[in-house]
Amino acid sequence: MRGPRMENDWRTEGPLHEQPDEELVRKAQAGDRDAYNELFIRHRDQALGYARRLSNDPHMAEDIVQEALIKAFLHLGSLSHSGFIPWLQTIVRNQALMRLRRGGPFAKERPFSGLAITGDDRANVDFSNVDNVLDYVGKRLGAARSQEEEPQGILLRKEMWESVRGLVRVLSKRERSVFEAFFFGQLSPEEIARLFDLNSANVYKIISRSRQKVVQEHYEFNLRDSLRHKLEQVGRRKCELAKPSIEGSDYPHPDLTFMNAFSYCLPYCGLTMTKHELAGWSHYAFKISVWDKRIGPLSMHDWSTYKTNALLNLGFHSRIMDIYNFGVEATSNKGELAWKAVRMIRDSVDGGVPALVYDALRPEFALVYGYDDEKQRFLAADTRGHGDLPYSLIGHRRTNSIFIAAIDGRFDLSPCAGLVRLLRLIVRHAEGKEPIFYSQVNGMRAYDAWVEGLRSHTADPLGHASNVNILADARESAAFFLAELGRQWNGCSMDEENLKVRKKIAEAAHCYEEVSGLFGQLRDRFPLTGAAELDEAGRAFAIRLLNEAKQAEERGVAIIEALLAELSGGDCPQTVPAVVEPSPFFLF
Repeated sequence: MRGPRMENDWRTEGPLHEQPDEELVRKAQAGDRDAYNELFIRHRDQALGYARRLSNDPHMAEDIVQEALIKAFLHLGSLSHSGFIPWLQTIVRNQALMRLRRGGPFAKERPFSGLAITGDDRANVDFSNVDNVLDYVGKRLGAARSQEEEPQGILLRKEMWESVRGLVRVLSKRERSVFEAFFFGQLSPEEIARLFDLNSANVYKIISRSRQKVVQEHYEFNLRDSLRHKLEQVGRRKCELAKPSIEGSDYPHPDLTFMNAFSYCLPYCGLTMTKHELAGWSHYAFKISVWDKRIGPLSMHDWSTYKTNALLNLGFHSRIMDIYNFGVEATSNKGELAWKAVRMIRDSVDGGVPALVYDALRPEFALVYGYDDEKQRFLAADTRGHGDLPYSLIGHRRTNSIFIAAIDGRFDLSPCAGLVRLLRLIVRHAEGKEPIFYSQVNGMRAYDAWVEGLRSHTADPLGHASNVNILADARESAAFFLAELGRQWNGCSMDEENLKVRKKIAEAAHCYEEVSGLFGQLRDRFPLTGAAELDEAGRAFAIRLLNEAKQAEERGVAIIEALLAELSGGDCPQTVPAVVEPSPFFLF
């Protein structure tokens, strides 16, 4: 991997006009103003000729190119080091088409030359301050149009200027000072460094970070405007369900926030379940997956597949939206994806059930139980309180990702069909037939990988304690779930069959009670908080109990597999929903 390039290296490659586009792009992306200027001086005439051919108007072409250069700078970070000319031409073409759709060179607008600054005015304008410049231009526009534009147009133009000013207001005081000095004062990074008593490396970082902030604010402004138009088309609405009582609830591990949030979603569906029932029917109580060798602190699985299968086990149709790094990556359809997310949440709330949204307020699952189109905000609640989620911040919180699970209705699932599907998932997972990320090991093989990590001293102490606590909670739920199911089962058509099923389930419950007890001992020895280094005695203790837990769980799985064979060969009154497989794209 290449290390960072030192700033004095930038002056050792000859004059800028002799350097290739690829090198200039790299430097411009790092904040080199001279490289940026050289790029666009080099290609401005070509861009202008292209704009003239598209617009058939030389003055309009000048405006198009000017707007394109600004837009190109704001999105310079999305450009690879090759293909600069086609990339710039695409921006010019898009700006030209936008201008033409709005009515040609002027439409309802006056030429910008009408805003020329007189000698008297020039003395009163501080061109190093963006607010001063924007205030001046805004006043000139207002004066020029007050006699010829309808009130609605004046208002929209005022909003536009306020929004442009807002792009810069997202910067901190120091960022804004550096930003204005660089872009409006046309000072070099070295001059800015001397002016603000900074080193050049810090100046480059501030410029780069400021540009990213302005780009993000520009995105949010455009998204808010786009959503406003879409909401006007579908009709603005407002809906608020009863506040969920999730605040103050607790979960034993960060991996479990979905199960916790979903338990508070069930009452909206007319259901109530204990924690152990929900963990059992959703299959969570029977899962085990660890990092191979390292035994990291969080187990990985494909959220979309797992949560879809869990909800199917409970008789729920669902819709899932899962976009990783949504807030980081620039995509052409980002606005449409954000609108899809907004619609999905609104539709769920309109249906009377909150949507389950990750990172709505914090990096955990929250219930979004209301929305207000006028204010473009959602109402959300998680374990630490209630709050607002602006539409434009979906996918732009701490994780920069979108994950939404919405209940999309229920279907009739007989107890027998539900049990058969659950047993299939348990056996499939235990045998390692459930696809998993390449760095993970699941099922009974996970015990072996865990023990090997302890023996070879590659297991992370925090990861070890984390997995101990996850499995202690899961197997406790498995034991309670099976014991209660064994007492209450009455899902078969004949009493004799019900007795056989109850007996088998009770036998499996005893096995999982043994597993739960062993993990309870491990949890006492290795608490999640304050996890210490693993000494030899601790390793030996953990290895012995993990081996015993594996043996007990293998006996339980064998009983479950035998019960599955009996039920599958019997008279199950309903087709069992298929198991949803993960996309190979995610299993890298």
